[in-house]
Amino acid sequence: MMTSHHKSRVASKLYLIIDICCLMTFLRRYLQKLHNEPGWNQWCTMLVFTGFICQFGIMPLGAFTAAHLLHLSQAQALVVLIMGCLPGGNASNLVSYWCDGDMDLR
Repeated sequence: MMTSHHKSRVASKLYLIIDICCLMTFLRRYLQKLHNEPGWNQWCTMLVFTGFICQFGIMPLGAFTAAHLLHLSQAQALVVLIMGCLPGGNASNLVSYWCDGDMDLR
């Protein structure tokens, strides 16, 4: 018999899967429609440039500022700065945690 805690975890995982599938379907249709529009190449260039500036400029600066304002220890500040510079690395850890993943890091 499933407990209420287990049921809520299963429901949240199912919701996450459905939400990601809906988002990917919407994005695919939207990008196909945009691809036929004039000026598509300039739009793609601007998206890549914006992502580059955010990834390597704004996010590390925000992480550094947050670590400085919160008066963190050196180890904690280093972790915050690393997570600010590499945000995609944490996503796999969160998904593994949500799915009760058991990883052996040897």
